[in-house]
Amino acid sequence: MSSPFGKAVVIADRRAGPLPRDTGGLSAVVAGSGIDFEIRSTNPGTGPATLARQAVDEGCAFVVAAGDDATIHEVVNGMMEEEGPRNPEAILGVLPTRSDFVRTFGLPQGAAAAAPHLAGGNVFGLDVGLIRCTARGEPHRRWFVNVAEVGLGAEIVRRIHRLPRRLGHVRQLLAFWGALGQFDPVPSRIALDERSFEGSLTNLVVANAQFMQEGRPVAPRAHPGDGKFDVLIAKGTKRDYVETLTKMPKGNHLPSPSIKEYHAVCLEVDADAPLAIAADGLAVGETPARFQLIPSALRLKI
Repeated sequence: MSSPFGKAVVIADRRAGPLPRDTGGLSAVVAGSGIDFEIRSTNPGTGPATLARQAVDEGCAFVVAAGDDATIHEVVNGMMEEEGPRNPEAILGVLPTRSDFVRTFGLPQGAAAAAPHLAGGNVFGLDVGLIRCTARGEPHRRWFVNVAEVGLGAEIVRRIHRLPRRLGHVRQLLAFWGALGQFDPVPSRIALDERSFEGSLTNLVVANAQFMQEGRPVAPRAHPGDGKFDVLIAKGTKRDYVETLTKMPKGNHLPSPSIKEYHAVCLEVDADAPLAIAADGLAVGETPARFQLIPSALRLKI
């Protein structure tokens, strides 16, 4: 049985955790879905974004990210160009090793469990966010589909990726306490469509989807097809930030007197000192920054 979207190119990210150990094992998993496909694996010189870009430019309309949220992020960036999708008809499929992004759609974790969802014609019009910021002193842009942060949360992400992967979950603890000890709220200015915020900023969440940090519903009402970001401005102390994290697993962190909630299509962020920016669990740059949502930029296979 062939897919109504044609042959799928599966981007296998070997850095992303527990995919089947070899290409043959992954092939068996994908073959169970009944679609036509080929697998292209990453290597030290060629990442998911490059492979996805090549696939779309070759005429492939069905690109499947096999890996984690970072893999999905990179594949999306390969499928997008400067202002929008390289191919407006492109389909994004996902075979997640572990992914917060897919939780919003009720898709299962694990490549074998998710493979049957590659068959058939069900798709979701997926909004995609664009970040224009600064990285290493130069203008930079990144696309994202799940959740972006500015401030303390992004600083934690930046520190995590500076620590050796061999530390496992210990590096998350080291990054968290290191960032918490050194970060201070920064006077900031945020312009959101027709509204604005000015004051000390601890953390800013720009959410297209709902979950982050291994299943925490950071923005439980976010809908990645409604054409608007859910924006959460944490203006409280670091103690308030920690309290929010402890309440978040059960979704009890909202409403909160220390968090302002907005909806916006576009927002601009500036601060008295540069603040780190993270998106989909990856460090991407620092402020000043502009976030813009592109409605239904891609179609997600569900």
